Parts: sequence; C-alpha cells; structure tokens
Amino acid sequence: MNTLTWKSGWRTIALLLVVVINAGCGWRMPLPSQKLRCEELDPAEQRPQGIIRRVSTLELPGSHERRWSFDSFHVVREGPLLSTTISRWISDQYEEHVVLWNMETGRIIMMVNPASPLPEGIRSNPNAVALSTDASTLVTCRAQVMQIWRVPDGTQICSFEFGASPIIRNVEIIDGKPVYRTYPAERPRDAVLTPDGSRLTAWISSEEAWLTWDTATGDVVDRRPDSRPEPPRPNLAKCGEITLSRDLILQTADRRMRLLPKNIRVASGVHAMFSPNCGLLLVRFFAPGSKLDFTPDRTLPHTRVWDTHSGEFVAWINHSDADVPWRHWPLGFLDESRILVRGETATNDVYLSVYDVRARRETERVVVGGFCRIELFDNNTKALVLDREQPGLWKIDY
Repeated sequence: MNTLTWKSGWRTIALLLVVVINAGCGWRMPLPSQKLRCEELDPAEQRPQGIIRRVSTLELPGSHERRWSFDSFHVVREGPLLSTTISRWISDQYEEHVVLWNMETGRIIMMVNPASPLPEGIRSNPNAVALSTDASTLVTCRAQVMQIWRVPDGTQICSFEFGASPIIRNVEIIDGKPVYRTYPAERPRDAVLTPDGSRLTAWISSEEAWLTWDTATGDVVDRRPDSRPEPPRPNLAKCGEITLSRDLILQTADRRMRLLPKNIRVASGVHAMFSPNCGLLLVRFFAPGSKLDFTPDRTLPHTRVWDTHSGEFVAWINHSDADVPWRHWPLGFLDESRILVRGETATNDVYLSVYDVRARRETERVVVGGFCRIELFDNNTKALVLDREQPGLWKIDY
C-alpha cells in the first residue's frame, strides 16, 4: 500500500468517527411551553381575503414554453421601478436579460442583454447595479464590466472595466446542459447614481476605495480611500436605546434583563429584530445545517418573542412543524403585535402568514408563488414575489 492510499484510508476512518460521535453526542435547545405557542391555521380551511393581496403581475417577455428564472439576488428599486435579472434555456441557447419593470402596472419598460467580456462557453450572470431617481439611467455589471443604459430606449451610453478579473470556479448542469460559470472576484457595493444619472459612485474592494465615474464616458473622476468592511456589530440587534447582546441580555435605558436562564444552551444560529416602536423583540433560533453537518447542535427551528418593557416572554412559533422547516422564518414586523412569516409546502408552494403574537395565533395564510424569492419594502407594506409562473407585487394592508 503506497503512502497516498494509506493517508486516504485514515482520513476516511476519521471522517466516519466524527459522524458517529456527533450522531450520539448532539444537543438541542429546549423548546418553550406549549401554552405560549402560537396556534397555526388549518391550511384546508376556507377564509375570506385578508390583508395580503396581489397588486400586479410582472409581464414576462416572449413565449412561455420555457419558464424564466430569477437568477440574480440583486434587485434595484427606485419608486415604482424595479430591475433584476431573468434567464432561461431555449432552443439550446441560454438566454438572459436585465429587465426594468413598473411594479404598479407590471409592464416591461426596458430589457437589455449586457455583453459578456468572457470567452464563449463561460457564463456570468448580468446584474442590475443602480437606477437614477429620475429613471433616466440604468447601470448593469457582468463579470468585471459595467454598462450604462439610457431608459427607456435601451441605448448603451458607455461601458468600462472595474476591479479584479473574474474567477472561473466550476461547471454546473442546468436543464441537462453543462454551463461553465464564472464568479466575479468582487461586485460593486453600495452603488449610487446622482439624480440625473451623470455620476456613478460605488465601493470597489480591490481598489480599497470609493470610485466615481462619469457615466457619459466611463472615466474615473474621483477616488476616495476608505476603511472597509465595517467592524462587526457588538450587539445582535438595536432599537433606539434598547440593545440585545450576543448572550441574549436585553439592555434598556433603566433595566438589564437576561432573557434566558444561564443553564440553557443557546442555538448556534440566532437572528433578532425589534418591532417598529421597539415594544417587542423577536429572536429566531436554529441550527445551521449543511450537506456534511458535523455540528452537534440539533436545535429545532423556532422563534421567540419578548416584551422589551417588562422582559416578559410573550409567545413562540414552532417552525419545525412546517412542511419545510428550514424555509419557514419571520420576515419582519407589521406593527406592535403582528409579524409576517414566510413558509413553504412540500410541493414548493411559498406562502405568507400573518401571526398575532400577542393573541398567540396565525390569522392569515396566502400562497404567493412556487419556490420563489420574497423581498419586503416600504416599511413592510409591500412584498415583491419573484416567482417563475406569476411574479408580481403584493400589498399588505395593515
């Protein structure tokens, strides 16, 4: 047996030992009392339309024999306008565009296909970067090239390179076809256009500076060094003078309250947020998972809510009973008693739920799409649902 085979064998044995040990030595954060659990609605129960309703459906270009995918996780909004990336396979070709919509009407204002600076056969998704407030200019990037477009005729004003070259990492199989995908070494961060679209400013990490370009020529007209990224936040969440520390101690102007007993081991995953007027604190607990999960934490995903004035435990939601627990989580507060929760069924139908945590019950559940992304804005009064079948804008009247 050669040295390489010997080492590989020991590595395999060590890996199996870790799996066996963790399987027997796992722990989980205890769940609260069932008396304080929020009651869920029966999905089969017929209910009248509530506060969640569809406002518009986004128009999709061309024929629909093959569904579009929303590949980009970067959405640009300015007033009623929205821009993001759509893509699909059609006629053995991969088709992708950056599209600009009017969300209120659902109509397409403009559609562009940013050119790729990469060799044929290697793909990099284009992304919307910024939109001017007067809706006259749209900026997109693909790999290390940014392009400036005139709205609404889609004329390219200029293009220019920025930052480090992209990195080709792997090949993916999409609809049975190999696609060589490149990942940008960086993306422009916090990009902002002047109101008239004449200047673009963005943080470029490889330059360690804020760069400003003339959008008519692509020339750099200003460079300002800065220290990035920002230092990590010392607290989990903050609202006015109220803070929540990482050891779950709530600090108000005149009180310091420990939310959990010292003998309770807290889950590895913790996410917290306050209600609009800081009266309630929501904390979601979960065990971060992966395909090779060697973490002994087996905490069931759930959300707990406290009253920040008294420190009293108000209610909790058990996400582990949902069809797909790891895709069931709170999106945000609607007011000082209700929260909006995203959920998903076993058939990939995504729904929005409203929970009244003070009454400890789910009051509404509406299916909004299938296997889609949801983005809230305008103080959680609107939800953008990027679904393959019927993407659209939903309004939350509260």
